[in-house]
Amino acid sequence: MLGEYPFAEGTFKLCWKAKYLDGFRRGETAIIKQFKEGCVYEEYYFNEEMIIIGVTEKIAKAFNKAKILGGDRLVRVSRPVIATSGNTGAKALVEPYIDMFEKFNSNSGWVNTDCDESGDAMQALSHFSYHESDGEYVLCDLQGGAYRDEFVLTDPIVLTKKGNLGPGDLGKEGMKSFFQKHQCNRYCKSHWITPSGGGRSRISSKKGTAYDLGSDPSRNPLSRWYS
Repeated sequence: MLGEYPFAEGTFKLCWKAKYLDGFRRGETAIIKQFKEGCVYEEYYFNEEMIIIGVTEKIAKAFNKAKILGGDRLVRVSRPVIATSGNTGAKALVEPYIDMFEKFNSNSGWVNTDCDESGDAMQALSHFSYHESDGEYVLCDLQGGAYRDEFVLTDPIVLTKKGNLGPGDLGKEGMKSFFQKHQCNRYCKSHWITPSGGGRSRISSKKGTAYDLGSDPSRNPLSRWYS
């Protein structure tokens, strides 16, 4: 049963706490997230959200494979499921509750300087995403839980050159803001590319391709990151 009021609110979503009633997570705390306004009924927004999650998972996999954080510490992405209310027809994203929640950076260049080592790791992940995509996008708005063996991330944003991958995609200006405020740290590598530098990524991408989702998200060129 949801409470009368959400316990947290972001720019685009409202969040409620709930309980899993069955399955292997039975009894655990869940988070139910709904888009604000009319978006709660539109399937497009939820498909777009899953595309962003898929992109994040692919980058996290490459980041982990490169052992950027050293040892066995990994980055994991919380993948929500899409649920539909039987009463109202409204859709929502449901995922496990993340304990000790922190926000590491934003989609406008803000960095949480109180996080220290965890903040450095997540800033490096954002920089890494730009390098791996050969400058096509920046993974940001990183938030979640920082634990001894892993980071668990939720609700990321992908900044693209075209600025049309979701309402949080600030496009080239957002990418520019990130690098204006980003200072490479202990985890960033000297060969990683920046907007003012050269270099090539280990994962190639097609130049000049428009990020046009249209009505079918499977047509999005970014689908290679989540297929």
